[in-house]
Amino acid sequence: MQARGLRRLSALVRAVSGSPVKSVPSVSSSALPVPRLSSELSVSFSPAAGAWDTAVGARLYSAQACASPPDGEVERAAAAAQAGEDTAPRTVFDRVLASNQDWVHQDDLCVAFNDINPQAPVHILVIPRDRDGLTQMSKARQDQAGILGHLMMVASRLGASKCPQGFRIVVNDGKEGAQSVYHLHVHVLGGRQMGWPPG
Repeated sequence: MQARGLRRLSALVRAVSGSPVKSVPSVSSSALPVPRLSSELSVSFSPAAGAWDTAVGARLYSAQACASPPDGEVERAAAAAQAGEDTAPRTVFDRVLASNQDWVHQDDLCVAFNDINPQAPVHILVIPRDRDGLTQMSKARQDQAGILGHLMMVASRLGASKCPQGFRIVVNDGKEGAQSVYHLHVHVLGGRQMGWPPG
């Protein structure tokens, strides 16, 4: 099973990078699990850790090649992603964060404010202070689980305090999800009877 996975990985790397895999580390199947392929194909072998690293680069390197600095566009993009560089365009929420006013909640991680186009008597948006590439829920990284949980906790507390009879929490994602601002935000809606199904 591991050999088949390595052959598939090698073929995929060859197709994406245009060059064959130089070598694959020799290890027993019990010592090193084959990684699952991601859509970004950021898979490499880390000699320091002695394990597969899925966040280092877009090619499979031998232990010797891993010691070299990244030198291609794909490697620079992978390094930027690992560093958390956010290259998405600025949004209206950047102005809200800079304004430092009219917030119904603020802490070190997020702020909340009233929506300028409310869809219910209570319509609050909760956003992370640092977008850090978190433009959509579907783009969330594993290391962002903490901020996602915090946003939901703040949204639920605001909903409970402003709408004691009940509220709805909504996160729009992408075009068909009607997302209009690409800085992840949580809607807290309440103060009226909600209908079902939504949308």
